[in-house]
Amino acid sequence: MNQLINSYLGKDLRKLGFWGRGMTKNRIESETIQVIHFQTAPPNQKGKGSFTINIGVAIPKILSAYVKQIPHTVRDVDCVLSKRLSNSDDDQFDTWWNFTPDTQLSIMASQVYERILKDGLRFFDKYKTLHDVFLGQQELLASGKAVPLDFINYALVAFYEGEHDIAWKTLDKPFTKNKDTYDFWLPIINKAKDLLMKQEQIRL
Repeated sequence: MNQLINSYLGKDLRKLGFWGRGMTKNRIESETIQVIHFQTAPPNQKGKGSFTINIGVAIPKILSAYVKQIPHTVRDVDCVLSKRLSNSDDDQFDTWWNFTPDTQLSIMASQVYERILKDGLRFFDKYKTLHDVFLGQQELLASGKAVPLDFINYALVAFYEGEHDIAWKTLDKPFTKNKDTYDFWLPIINKAKDLLMKQEQIRL
């Protein structure tokens, strides 16, 4: 994988503005940090394996709610909107690449780069600004596929979009009927509320 990324894909990704070491690449665009992460499945004893690519957008303002300092390389798990590269327009089928010791890396790199250009850049172009992300999060929550962290991130983005009422209502309304699940996320919810209160005091 390292050879595929560093020797074959690295130059093309740098041309697109992505930088970073290892399996994760970042690009700064307007109000977001765009992320490409190569996720691998462990190879077996015969050297066969597979990988897919996760992409997403992170927002520095939102990251500050969870970490004291924004990392040099932002990960896909830090994103407020993310997806896996798909080989279909409706995102129903993830793209996975299989490799063996005999795989022609130059051919595979061309296939991967083509998929990044077609599916990845389309996603990044759709979510360049905070407002773009806000609209995307609304679609995600309406789809019924949102996980608890999506609600918290949505509240934070809504706040910075000037939608303070939406932000507070989202954090105050339980997003699950499972008490154990809600209790698990409660410290993070409270941390998000603390951040919003601090921001409101700054604005006064």
